[in-house]
Amino acid sequence: MNYLTDKHKQLSESQQSGLMLWFGQLPMDKKAVAIGLSLTVGISSAAMAWQGTSSDRIYFCVRTPQKTLVCQDKDNRPFRMTPFYWSQWKSEGMPPQVVRDPAMGVNGLVKATNPYKAFWAFGGFLGFALAGWMLRHCQYEEKQKAVFEDIAQKRDTAKAEMAARAELLDSYRDVVIKEVELQADLDLIANDRTVDIQKAEIYANTEIEVTQMEASDAIFEAQTAGMTEEQKAEYIKTLREMKTPYLQGSQTLQGTIDPNDKVTGGEQPAFRQVAEGIAPQENKTAWVQNLIKQTALIWGNQGGGKSWLARYVAKKKKEAGYRVIVLDPDSNRAEWKGVESYHSWEDIEQQIRDYVKELEERLKTFNNSSYSEDQWRQKLWSEGKALSLICEEVTTYSDFIKCNDLQY
Repeated sequence: MNYLTDKHKQLSESQQSGLMLWFGQLPMDKKAVAIGLSLTVGISSAAMAWQGTSSDRIYFCVRTPQKTLVCQDKDNRPFRMTPFYWSQWKSEGMPPQVVRDPAMGVNGLVKATNPYKAFWAFGGFLGFALAGWMLRHCQYEEKQKAVFEDIAQKRDTAKAEMAARAELLDSYRDVVIKEVELQADLDLIANDRTVDIQKAEIYANTEIEVTQMEASDAIFEAQTAGMTEEQKAEYIKTLREMKTPYLQGSQTLQGTIDPNDKVTGGEQPAFRQVAEGIAPQENKTAWVQNLIKQTALIWGNQGGGKSWLARYVAKKKKEAGYRVIVLDPDSNRAEWKGVESYHSWEDIEQQIRDYVKELEERLKTFNNSSYSEDQWRQKLWSEGKALSLICEEVTTYSDFIKCNDLQY
């Protein structure tokens, strides 16, 4: 794949000379032919330069006192020199014992057999140098091209990653549940399809409200079973006059963490609302809002919206001022943006251990203090110590947490 853009090509060409640019524009087969021709010229010229002699030679001998001629040195190499040096030696005073070798040419003179030897040598050097330059240019060109391709490839990879992230963000904005202000894109593992979240939430709210009404009626009927009509009327009157007190005795462990985890006098149970004739609230999401300040267990079938409801509650708790800690072994930090989350079993076990320790320390501090429960809650809020722990897939914790004390 060619990642080079026109700008990259222009930048690469601007860094080359005219000859390099001309050679670089040739196709690869013609470059190979040019390199081969250059090598052929270099080899041929070198072979021609290797043969023959480039200048004339005068061969001479030395006459010994015994009147014999010695024409070679001790290594059997003949005595010879160029005509120029012969004339210079002769003008400076050549010994009379030096005579030309009568066995070599005319008066010992042997003509040059390769007078253009220097030109052939230069041609060989030029051929090899040109071939080396062209090979070097091909290497440099490929190296530069690789650099630009690497830059272009990284650019395309970055663009693809940004496009994927943009597409992912768009997918999160597609589905909006107006009733609970919950945005979701829920993938069902069972059948790999998208559920109409808004319609499912409306059906779920309706079913829950009906169930709550039926449960309230059942509780009231169970409490008044066997009563006469007069006794029922007296019981209803008693309920209307009764006020729900604060919890008595020591506060629960969860209450030391969650300053709002209290039953106040203004909150009435469902059966009392029915007994007093209070009509159900029209706000279909009121039960979800109540989860923000209560301890709750969310359970249901796979794909029923448990995780999305937990994320919504975590968001609202964060907005209310809680420090929200999420333990979720089946997701990652991207699923819990904006809150503190842990996803490995080692981290989850450590966070549970720290949570239990914090509970014990707060309970000990509260029991040893002179604060009332209201003052204790106000103190926690003023110090920013409101803490909420959300455990996702908690039913699997006992299989993976090694410490027996923390398996619950």
